[in-house]
Amino acid sequence: MLGSRTDLHIFDAGSVNGTRYCNEILLPYVRLFRGAMGLQFLFMDDNAPCHRTVAAEQLLESEDIERMDWPARSPDLNPIEHVWDFLGRRLAARTLSPVTIRELRLALQDEWAAMPQQLIDTLILSMGRRCETCLAVRGDHIPTKDQMFLAGHPSQGCFGLQSHCAPCYFFNQASFYRSDFSFSFSVSNGIVWREQKNFALHVMRDLGFGKTRMEVHIKEEISHLISELEEFEGKSANVRRYLAPSTSNNISALIFGRRLDYHDPMRMQLDEVITELIRFFRPTSLHAWFPGIKTILFKLKLFDYDKLEYAIKHLLVFIAKEIDEHEATLDANSIRDYMDGFLLQMKQREFKDPNTSFTKAMLKGNSPSLIGAGSTTVRATTEWTLLSMAEFQDVQKKIHAEIDEVIGRERTPNWADHTKMPYTEAVLMEVQRWKTVVPINLLRYTTEPATVAGYDIPAGMTTIANIYAVHNDPDYWEKPELFKPERFLSEDGKEVVKHECWIPFSLGKRACPGETLANVELFLYFTSLMQKFHIVFPEGKRHSFQGRVGATFEPLPYELCMIPRK
Repeated sequence: MLGSRTDLHIFDAGSVNGTRYCNEILLPYVRLFRGAMGLQFLFMDDNAPCHRTVAAEQLLESEDIERMDWPARSPDLNPIEHVWDFLGRRLAARTLSPVTIRELRLALQDEWAAMPQQLIDTLILSMGRRCETCLAVRGDHIPTKDQMFLAGHPSQGCFGLQSHCAPCYFFNQASFYRSDFSFSFSVSNGIVWREQKNFALHVMRDLGFGKTRMEVHIKEEISHLISELEEFEGKSANVRRYLAPSTSNNISALIFGRRLDYHDPMRMQLDEVITELIRFFRPTSLHAWFPGIKTILFKLKLFDYDKLEYAIKHLLVFIAKEIDEHEATLDANSIRDYMDGFLLQMKQREFKDPNTSFTKAMLKGNSPSLIGAGSTTVRATTEWTLLSMAEFQDVQKKIHAEIDEVIGRERTPNWADHTKMPYTEAVLMEVQRWKTVVPINLLRYTTEPATVAGYDIPAGMTTIANIYAVHNDPDYWEKPELFKPERFLSEDGKEVVKHECWIPFSLGKRACPGETLANVELFLYFTSLMQKFHIVFPEGKRHSFQGRVGATFEPLPYELCMIPRK
């Protein structure tokens, strides 16, 4: 701490495991010191194996001790490593170097006691400056390829002589978003991911996911949206303001069992929070690759990260309240939504399997993942589609003609109509290619060695897919910068032709599990809005078709005139 310090504690003989670390360090020293310091106390350690055991994690959580996620080796940020460097230099400068463990123990304690307090104070006070410098150098972008793959190095044990090889904690996959958001099938791998994904799909299928019942709900939600937009009578409107709660309500009905009115204060705050999270949680942001930095950014309120902390806290409060209400009214014979299904599964497994992934922490992580993935992607894609119609009036005219021919002006569009509307399908596919809503896929993790294009990728490596690059590769797409729906049509324009490089939902087993629902929503929202409205830009205004990259790529602020069709 500033202006003072405790004695240096060194373990007695023997290996140090999680139990010893808890009993000899956390309980007698850290807990006591935290009690004296109060809520402003922040615990720092490194990534020695004993520090990262389940027992240590659970003890810190039970004692409400906040731990800063640090790498073992980060001289530009972590004061712990500076202290070790200083002690090492002091020992090396001794005339007689310590030979035995006892001599090393005494020497370290002597040098620790002799270390100038001003040095420790300076290291702590300079954390903010060093963090800002690191971020400025990085430019808030991902590290280079060499840095990404050369992520391991020897690391000292906890006050020990024996070194071990461990991955740098900054790159440790398990440390991504170490909070309640750390637990989610979207950032999990292996057995946990498979178990959580299969369960989510199973529950949602039982609730009507991909069935007629879900389609009915989506159409009801769209009718609310159309009513809101009709009130503008063709005048300039902020469409996003109404589209965001509409798409969010579809997934909210599956997760929480109910929709929220567009003007409900809770609804408006939830949309604001989700927007803030989407803005910050992009896979190319610095904290995605260096998770330990986020705690510093929160504490020092750098780069607007205090807004992110605010958003996370409010979303977790909202979800915790929903969990409490669902627990209080849970009926095993009447599963209302995903949250009910998860809580019931959790109760059935908690006594049978102590290592089950069905925990409240996982539920808290899965809920925002489902909300974000299930609403923001559909909303952003629909926005790009509506903007494209305002920009390309000839395309809009063809869409109106196909809708009038297949559906008419009165009947509500159905998902079954998509098989008879190839041009509409081609437009939706081209929008998803031209304005790739998820340009950079979520970070993934190799569970076994693989060879890709001649490159050997070892197990345990973080990987990332650049979907934008695939969708804009001139080797596969003629003039990819142009909006051209005909790419996805046969020569006679009567059939949809899918391209192997069209991957808006990614590929393989880790492809988006909500692809079916997303396709239904996109088709119904687009055709329903186009059936009712002719879309133009406000007089004298256009859109640059530039966007903002967060977890999704969405248009910069805009307004449209939704003119009722005569």
